[in-house]
Amino acid sequence: RDPEMSRGLGDVYKRQPMPQMPVGYRHDCSTGLCQIFASTAIDSINFAVDTGIISDERKYDSENLEDLEIIWYKLRDDDEFNLKCAVLTLMYEAFFTLGYDDNFSDYTDDQIAMLFTKYNSTDELPNDYGKDCTNWYRIFKKYK
Repeated sequence: RDPEMSRGLGDVYKRQPMPQMPVGYRHDCSTGLCQIFASTAIDSINFAVDTGIISDERKYDSENLEDLEIIWYKLRDDDEFNLKCAVLTLMYEAFFTLGYDDNFSDYTDDQIAMLFTKYNSTDELPNDYGKDCTNWYRIFKKYK
């Protein structure tokens, strides 16, 4: 009996070269209740930490795969964290992408519709998604 031929399957796998990442492979994808990318959540968390909006979170590096993994799993597994990041993402986008001031509670319906539009697209004008979300926002705000 040839010992080389009778090795277990695990030994065969151990001798295989590490697989290469396929072209176009991404280290990040949307996940969780609000379908947020980890890198987007990291940018939003860092913004909130820097501006003092939150103090219960540390800053992360969206270029660091360990940080991406930590946030991705928190987004996937913790609905409360995911919702918190959705709100922080909206605030971040309002401030940086749309140039709105930080008085978030005084936004007009048009500004809110544009903000929700930017959460889900790159459209330059409020789309149906943004308008629908604004209508829901009004209902939630009324009964808060």
